[in-house]
Amino acid sequence: MILRLPRARFEKNNTISSCKTLFIIYLLQYCYQNLLRYLKMNEKELLQDLLSKESALRQNATRALWDLWFSQAGEEAEFRVREGTQFMDGQQYQKAQEVFENLVMDFPNFAEAHNKLATVLYMQKKYSPAIKECEITLKLNASHFGAWNGHGLCLFQLARYPEAIKSFQAALALQPYAEFNKVYIAKCRGQLN
Repeated sequence: MILRLPRARFEKNNTISSCKTLFIIYLLQYCYQNLLRYLKMNEKELLQDLLSKESALRQNATRALWDLWFSQAGEEAEFRVREGTQFMDGQQYQKAQEVFENLVMDFPNFAEAHNKLATVLYMQKKYSPAIKECEITLKLNASHFGAWNGHGLCLFQLARYPEAIKSFQAALALQPYAEFNKVYIAKCRGQLN
């Protein structure tokens, strides 16, 4: 979509103001076109952008992937996963867990529901059940870097360092600039020495 504006007269007194206005309009148009590009991109293209050296491109791709994953099971499921996330953000872990457990029962193939259930279980230090939910998430979406990372964190907490390293490496293969995974690989190796 291209923004169309009525032609303006350029007089000597408003030339600078008009140039600034045109610049802002073109800048907004550029941003809008990039937004449309991300909305039309598929998961494969977004995952490819995570490998870019350009930080802004990686950040936009990460946000777009989370939005995509949240919406994959439809509006009702997205509403419920966001509701559970709000409970989790408010440290109402039991309520969040209940929302996510019901969600995975109603939408068993919704990877993000399993991932969020894994997250709330991890936050309650229920590492073994969280690992199982991460593994379900990864069966449904092997490119889910968040589930790989969460899987690694749970394994780390259980002192299963060699397995944790493999999970963090899988996350790092998808997001090579995610320093967090590198830090945890080093922590695991430190525990093994």
